[in-house]
Amino acid sequence: MVLGILALSLVAGLLVVTRTGEYGIGLSPDSVQYVSMARELATGHDTLAGEHLRPTWPPLFTLLISAPGVAGVDPIAVATVLNPAILVCICLVAGLWLYRRTNSGFIGIVVTAALAFSTEGIFSLAENAERVVVFLGVWALPWGRPDYDLSVFVSGLPLIAVMGFALAWGWSSYRSRGVAETFSCLKLSDPFVRVLGAFAVVYIAFVLVVSTAVRIDRIHVRLLVPAFVPLALLAGFVVERLIAMSRSDRGRRFGGAFAAAVVLFAASHVAVYIPELRYAAQEGHGYASSSWEMSATIAWARAADDKRLLTNRGDALYLLVPGVAVEWLPRGEAQLPSAVASIGNRRVVWLQGTRYPYDLRDLAPGLGLR
Repeated sequence: MVLGILALSLVAGLLVVTRTGEYGIGLSPDSVQYVSMARELATGHDTLAGEHLRPTWPPLFTLLISAPGVAGVDPIAVATVLNPAILVCICLVAGLWLYRRTNSGFIGIVVTAALAFSTEGIFSLAENAERVVVFLGVWALPWGRPDYDLSVFVSGLPLIAVMGFALAWGWSSYRSRGVAETFSCLKLSDPFVRVLGAFAVVYIAFVLVVSTAVRIDRIHVRLLVPAFVPLALLAGFVVERLIAMSRSDRGRRFGGAFAAAVVLFAASHVAVYIPELRYAAQEGHGYASSSWEMSATIAWARAADDKRLLTNRGDALYLLVPGVAVEWLPRGEAQLPSAVASIGNRRVVWLQGTRYPYDLRDLAPGLGLR
């Protein structure tokens, strides 16, 4: 069991390394804000990046990644190792702690897997506009469509209903074994567990209703993060209940159908993911892809004498342009090329999203550039 917990913890780190490739290995745009401040500290400057104070509180992470700068190590290199390493430690410590407290390897494995694959759920939410996945499945929820309505949420109700059924009926009968031991060792009451289940269902419904009412193009993935842990714990109750039901013929049929659905869902996800990995290995991924490396925009930024550049994608320039000092565009001016062109004669690099760079030649006339 200890080896299983260790293996799942390492998988968590691997997921971070592979799934954040479009921002640079192990880095997200938020991480780049910390990196920008760390570079300022490592080079002896103040805590300002360009003209904008970065929101890097608490400062511990920034100090950790800037400290090796004394030896000439770039904070980006430190962050790419430190980010996944921290998650590995969190998964390992949490899994081993619960394993020791409950004397249940099943508990340790479930909790470690929940923590490890919560990152996969977050990145799936971020990358699949047509298919949003919450741990163990609130099924397909397309965010970007203009005809989106709450009917798609209905497809997730059967799984949620099974979770609620297992929670309400199985809790009192299985208090001394299985996943229920997690709550026993933490001294949590029956009402708390029921509130936890209600929170998972109500919170997801609330997010979906709000996103439909305000007609936003795409919901921010962080809104769903609070639902991951309750869903993971409820999923544990589902597994526990299915094991108990497997003693009857009806339970075996139901459990077999449920397991088959999960396997088919996982297989479809893997079938999509493997070609993406193969393509990324051949062409490069995200900012490391050939389209970025050969773009006129990046070539111009590298050749610029003045490396203090105004941009809407500071993370891309940090990773692709050595020695750059980035000043981020105000939020309202970072959306469209036409808005950027109105800034005047300031040195601007405008980049389209994270997957394809906007060709600077199309902006040159408006920016007064050659």
